Formats: sequence, structure tokens, C-alpha cells
Amino acid sequence: YVRGWVPDYPDPDNFTAPFFGDGNVLGNNYVNKKITGELLPRTAAEAGRAATSADFEELQDMVADDVPIIPLWQGKQYVVSRDNINGLEWTLDPSTVFRFWEIQKGVTQ
Repeated sequence: YVRGWVPDYPDPDNFTAPFFGDGNVLGNNYVNKKITGELLPRTAAEAGRAATSADFEELQDMVADDVPIIPLWQGKQYVVSRDNINGLEWTLDPSTVFRFWEIQKGVTQ
């Protein structure tokens, strides 16, 4: 059971190895030797991240066929304010860091 997952860094590996690798965080006993023995080690060793696209595409197709997990929900973040508050569009992003310093009162942008 995992309640939430956010990326530590913007890379497909952040959403593959933790869920589909050996000893994954889900503990779901999902085993795919091609993923754990070939694809994940190869993508981890590749410094040029663009060169990993084909491997991640193959991994994604394999997981879509096997369906080892089914996400039950996905959260949303909302920000509500009055008309005279600006900068809210910069306060939220996938990192889940709420950037309070971006909020301004009574300043037009």
C-alpha cells in the first residue's frame, strides 16, 4: 500500500524502478525478469537520458500488458484566492512544494 508518490527528479526511472524493480516499494511480488534483469539496469547505466526512451517505452508496454498495479486515485492540488492575490500560478507543481514566496497581494502582473 502506497498512499502517494511524487518524483524526486524528472526522470522516468523515478516511476519505474521503485514500482517494478526487485524489492519494489509495493511489495506486490511482481516479477518480470526482462524488466529487472535488462531494462532497468540498462536505463540506470545510461548517462544520456534521451537514449533510454526506447527501453522505457518497452517497459511501459510490458507493464500495461501485465497490469501488476492499478492506481485507485490521483490527488489534485487546488489554490483559491481573492482577485487581488497574484502569483498563485507559480505556487504549485508536481514537486508538491508550495511556494509561498511567489504569492503577492495587490500587485498586478
